[in-house]
Amino acid sequence: MIKGVVEKIGVAGASGWLQLPRARYRPDSPPLVQVFVSGKLLATGPADLPRRDVTTDDCVGLGFSLSSREASDPPRGLEDVQAFATVDGTTVVLAFERSLRLSLELGSLNEHQLKAVARHLSAEQTRKLVAGLVPAPAADGGRNQRATLCVVTYAHDATAWFPYFYNYYRDLVGPHGIYVVTPTPENFAGYALGGLITAARLEFDDAARAYLMSHLATGLHAYYRWSLVCDVDEFVVPHPLSGLSFLDMLATGRNPIAISRGLDMIQAEGEPDFDMSAPILEQRRYGVPNTAMCKPHLARVPVSYSGGFHYCQERMDFAARADGFLTLHMKWACNRMRREVAEAVQKTVFSNRETADYSLRSVTVEPRHPMAAPAFLSRASPLESDAMEGFEALYRSNLTYDAPRGLWVGKHVVAPFVVDLREQAAARGADDR
Repeated sequence: MIKGVVEKIGVAGASGWLQLPRARYRPDSPPLVQVFVSGKLLATGPADLPRRDVTTDDCVGLGFSLSSREASDPPRGLEDVQAFATVDGTTVVLAFERSLRLSLELGSLNEHQLKAVARHLSAEQTRKLVAGLVPAPAADGGRNQRATLCVVTYAHDATAWFPYFYNYYRDLVGPHGIYVVTPTPENFAGYALGGLITAARLEFDDAARAYLMSHLATGLHAYYRWSLVCDVDEFVVPHPLSGLSFLDMLATGRNPIAISRGLDMIQAEGEPDFDMSAPILEQRRYGVPNTAMCKPHLARVPVSYSGGFHYCQERMDFAARADGFLTLHMKWACNRMRREVAEAVQKTVFSNRETADYSLRSVTVEPRHPMAAPAFLSRASPLESDAMEGFEALYRSNLTYDAPRGLWVGKHVVAPFVVDLREQAAARGADDR
């Protein structure tokens, strides 16, 4: 007997599990799950995630985590939602996890009925149910008219890359679209910001930082359609070959969370230190693909980040060639700035010694990126190349679902080749002529 349960559902999509007899399990043909809200397909996809908690000697447990196909309203009640799974031509109706079922049932009650039910609930039960019942803010209209994008970052202080970061993103979203979490708020007195967030004894703890930034970004969706979460040495740009501006590229995106292609920008021998008044790609042409920099920076739905914002609850994939976004990571882009970053790191209070040692080593051990040697630069590949396609395939193959954390995670791999961002642009210019 095949059975399944929907555990979570909302504007971002749906997740849950299936249990099917081992005789009917086909690893190369996973069950197809479809979730409908008010007769409209909200999300569809395979149940192909291992779920040991519902696996038995006789049955295989499979999980699903599906992203919504497009922006939609949350379900108003249980009668609004239908979920199905198809296995070898057999379609079964999925049940709803008990607390989710109750939340959906309560969502269809009027105020008088809801008050009658609430009298029988404990404070903790009420809190959990209300969290599932409160609808997302209206996307448009009246006081809830939302701006397009906000930027959320963590900064040790206002030195090193922060002034350049501020100017770049200010030109994109305006000063009041930038939100900064910092242990040293006094250092940002000269900057107009949307918000400056701190806490007493705010130590650098990567897991706690990810938790805080995830919830801050999600909360800001009440006022912005998209959030962008990144570090101050990360600059998200539209693909240089797309010909689109940042906001135009954002408008073309169909996924609720967008991953970028990540490059460690490097200072080649003979290149001067960074000019803080000039664009990045006018000063640096070489980058090294790094899976750790392929981050889900951009989200228009509630998002839950891993430490370092490397991964989230969605299984990510890249946009088509010459489309989407790049992350230009500037850690290796300027020797002078690396020294300034090292000074900021030395002043930072960390939650543990291991994180402190790693952070300091990463900016002091090597003055230049190992791939900045002329032997590598002379063999640099275009951004759109077979080598880059292989790198992206490697990223995908390393993704696995971490069920306890509810995150898709991968391995951090630095590519064994350098990308020349100007070479392809020059070739395209020649073709255009």
